[in-house]
Amino acid sequence: MLDLGPHLVDQALHLFGPARSVYAELGTVRAGAAAEDDIVLHVLHRDGVRSVLVAGMASAAAGPRFQVNGDAGGYLVHGFDVQEQQLKDGGSPASLGAEWGVEPPSAWGTLTTADGSRPVPSERGRWDVFYPAVAAAVSGRGAVPVDPRDAVATAEVLDAARESARTGRLVPVTGTDAAG
Repeated sequence: MLDLGPHLVDQALHLFGPARSVYAELGTVRAGAAAEDDIVLHVLHRDGVRSVLVAGMASAAAGPRFQVNGDAGGYLVHGFDVQEQQLKDGGSPASLGAEWGVEPPSAWGTLTTADGSRPVPSERGRWDVFYPAVAAAVSGRGAVPVDPRDAVATAEVLDAARESARTGRLVPVTGTDAAG
């Protein structure tokens, strides 16, 4: 939950606004795992949007990485962020230049509406901007690249998820207004 969970919650809050309540199921499915490795969070946002955030470390079959559904269509992405693979392959922002963080067409998401399905180019990954901004902030030479209130709002949702999983109840989130 504390590996991928914060990223999923942060994205949901950024896309759909502050959370109103959370219902969560947390489990450990891998033998010897010291932390939850199978999570499902149902987040009700203040504007009525519902997010279902799922992560698991023991899935035999890969599912979609990101899926958004609404009343006018849906968007689906498979695969991982290309930047990680570029690093594993020995690339860097310096060596790859304008190709750094650019997803190949085979990795683009698919938008499906009543008119059909079509690929949508992914926005370029920006680790090359984010991490230098973090370094500048830590050294006192720049502003933090993420509003600290966003981190607090994410932590509040994760705390509510833990309480929900412990009690089996829907838990209100009454804290910080953050992204959205």
